[in-house]
Amino acid sequence: MREEGAEEIVLPVGALLFRPYFRGGDHPGSWDSFRGFGSLASARFDHHPPPQGDYPNRGILFAALEVKACVAEVFQNTRNINLRRREPWLVGFELAREVRLLPLSTTAYL
Repeated sequence: MREEGAEEIVLPVGALLFRPYFRGGDHPGSWDSFRGFGSLASARFDHHPPPQGDYPNRGILFAALEVKACVAEVFQNTRNINLRRREPWLVGFELAREVRLLPLSTTAYL
């Protein structure tokens, strides 16, 4: 993407990110695990190519700068946050190094 002149966002060391994740259900995860399975119809920004399967070299981790943004994204289909089903957790973490990202506020990369 850099060769094509893609716009990047640079998050500095210490930037605070938030991430909901599920500790239960069919595919439990941890706060710092990348998902290598896809593509998922329910994930708008899934970068895994069809067909659906395991892609160990294409991990993705969704996080946001605002709690409401990541919670809204995860629970947009049901608009209901069930605290028992799939054991949802919310974590906030600070970056240990600078991270370069593609902005998802535009459709240029979809």
